Amino acid sequence: MTEYLNEVNDIYSNIGYRCIEISALKGINLDELKNQMKDKVNLFIGHSGVGKSAIVNALEPGFNLRTKDISYIHDKGMHTTTFAEMHHLSFGSYIIDTPGVKEFSLIDFDKAEVAGYFLI
Repeated sequence: MTEYLNEVNDIYSNIGYRCIEISALKGINLDELKNQMKDKVNLFIGHSGVGKSAIVNALEPGFNLRTKDISYIHDKGMHTTTFAEMHHLSFGSYIIDTPGVKEFSLIDFDKAEVAGYFLI
């Protein structure tokens, strides 16, 4: 797992993203994450069950956002958050907690059609 994490970290670091390894359960690097989030509107997005709401709860323990355990049957996260909601954080920030992404894929379309897939 560490090898995969390092590979992903290298990919994103090499294209200019700052990567912070955090743990909501162990409280690792949460202060560093808070510093990066301060005075901004932030958005957490990712697959169901990766810990988006758990991170928000760790950053702001009084929120008590709903979370679920990983499904032992499917070994995947379970869909808990059902709508995007913005929360004000006590350290001078906002967070938008979003529902988990079940699947993302591109379909066959022409370059000229791309704009038609986005709502303005």
